[in-house]
Order: sequence, then C-alpha cells, then structure tokens
Amino acid sequence: MQLAQSHQGNNIAGAQPLRAPAPVYLFILKLLLLISVMLSSGCVSWSASQNDVQNSYQPYPYPLEQGLKNRVADALRIANLRIEQLNLSGGGDCVPARIYRMQQLAHRIQQEHLSGLNQDALHDLRVLDQQINDTEYGLRYLQTRTTCMDSQPDRQLTAMQPLLDELSRFSFATDQAKLPDEMITPLLNLSHWLKNHPVYRVELIGHTDAVGSESYNAQLALQRAEAVTTFLKQQGIADHQILTDAQGEHNPIATNALAQNRAQNRRVRFNLRLLLERSSRSQQVKHWPSVTELWGDR
Repeated sequence: MQLAQSHQGNNIAGAQPLRAPAPVYLFILKLLLLISVMLSSGCVSWSASQNDVQNSYQPYPYPLEQGLKNRVADALRIANLRIEQLNLSGGGDCVPARIYRMQQLAHRIQQEHLSGLNQDALHDLRVLDQQINDTEYGLRYLQTRTTCMDSQPDRQLTAMQPLLDELSRFSFATDQAKLPDEMITPLLNLSHWLKNHPVYRVELIGHTDAVGSESYNAQLALQRAEAVTTFLKQQGIADHQILTDAQGEHNPIATNALAQNRAQNRRVRFNLRLLLERSSRSQQVKHWPSVTELWGDR
C-alpha cells in the first residue's frame, strides 16, 4: 500500500509544470518595455522630422512631387503658362517669332517627357527657361519704348467668337434648365480651349422668355447658367475660369409676342474675358517661378 501511494505521488509530482523563478519574469518584462519605448520614440522622431522637411518647403504654384518625371511635368506646365501670358501680354504682337520658337521648344519637351526622356527634357527646360526670362525682359523694354502693342486686337477672342455665338443661340426647353443635346459638342470644344488657355475666363449669363413671374424667371435663368457651369467643371475647368450670372427675362434678343421668338430668349449667353488686363505699355508681366527656383540645380 505504501509503495502504491509512493508511486502515485511520484506521478502527480511529475505532472506539475516547471515554473521559472520570479526574477526571470521581471527581466523579460523590463526588456519588452524597453524595446517598446525605443521603437515608439524612434517612430515619433522620424515622423516629426519628415513633417518638418515637408512644412519647410512651400512650392509655388504647384506642389513639388517626388521623382524627375513629375518635376518635369510641373516645370513644363508653368513654362507653358509663362509663354501663354507673354503671348497675351503683347509678345504675340511685338515678338511673334520668339513666341513661336518657345512654343515649338515646349512642344518638343512635351514629346521628350511622354517618351520617358526626362533628362533631355530637363536640359531643354533650362534652355526654355532662359528664353522666357529674356523675352520677359525684352517685352518690358518694348512696352516702355515702343508702340507695338497699341490698339492691337485680341486674336484669340476673335478666333473664338463664332463658337461663342453658336453656343449663345441654343434654345432651352420651356421651364427647363437641362442642357440641349446639340449643345454638348460645342461645349466640349469650349472646355478643351479653356484648358489650353488658362488665362481666359468664360462668362455665362442665363436668360428666359417673359412667361411667368419675374422672380421665377430670374431663378430659372440662373439654373440654366449653372447647368453649363456644372458641365464645364466636369470637364476639368477650374472655378476661377468660370463666372456665372443671370438676367432672367431682361435684355431679350427677340420680342416675346411670338412663341418662336420666345424660344430664342431661353438661352445662355457666352463671353470670354482675359483674367489679366491686356495691352498696357506699363503692364508688368506676372512672375512665375523658373526651373531653378522650383528645385535648384538638381
């Protein structure tokens, strides 16, 4: 009996798990806490340093993205804006050959960029940048010493006038602000032009016939102009390139006595304006950053 009890006691004792001494547990716990603190401290420090670098740089007017491809795209976009502004500020009248050469070089840079030849594009961008700077300086000289810009018509607006007249003739359905189907294609042409000419703004003035109250017609006219605005924004046109207004039943282009004439009055009138005042010999060309100003000599 005693042997059986002794044997049973040995089995029970053998089944008990081994336990580590308390100091070992404390050491492991302290080690884990130390590692956790070190990792946490390192992450916070790295994140803060990254934010400091980002906040210390304030690009103008586009964010400077990482990678040569995106940097070339940003610089080319600004160069095209500068060329367009020079063209509209008198360069197209005073130095048209120089403007044409810069436009051709910008086109070549665009092709290099699309082909992945961004190092070549960067080299040509620096050449173009210098040409633009020289033209800006020369144009300021011409504006103060010559009369080459006096009374020059805006050729861009003259070329666009037929499209504006066509859009202004489309008739809306009675009591409706939905765009006429036949208006879509000309609107797409206008949106494409506005994207390529960012220094212009389109003015949209809604109109109605004389049926209904004056207050209701004013609201309906605004809804028609806003329908055009919504469509243009969906095509990527910036807010500052669109100005919306409404005149309701006022300023009709035909008498409202006949139904056919009333249809002509249910329209949106289109005008184009320069965002910058044009053709002043004392005008200063707006400063855009050069390639070097964007990201130095990198």
